[in-house]
Amino acid sequence: MIDRRSMLSAIISTALVPPSLAMITPAAAQSTNRAERLWTGFSSVVGIAFDKSGNLYAAEWSADRISRVESDGKRTTFAGDLSGPSGLAIDAEGNIYVGSRGSRRQRG
Repeated sequence: MIDRRSMLSAIISTALVPPSLAMITPAAAQSTNRAERLWTGFSSVVGIAFDKSGNLYAAEWSADRISRVESDGKRTTFAGDLSGPSGLAIDAEGNIYVGSRGSRRQRG
């Protein structure tokens, strides 16, 4: 199981380092003396949030999608074709809110 801190470090690393080094967690590097790549291919992450189950959601501006990373590290596309998602929030009931630059649609 990947903890929230490691997930956040991994997402933030995507924006700060070249793709060949992206998604390396500090915890993995320290515990094994080797860096471990968890994910690649994130594109302009502009918002992140966790749900009650510990899943991480990442709004990817230039990919027009919301990616979900489960606590075991499995990554899937949660929502696509969003026209530049620009923010992300999850309320206490688990509803997910996404700000989008070019769409006025509501999705349930």
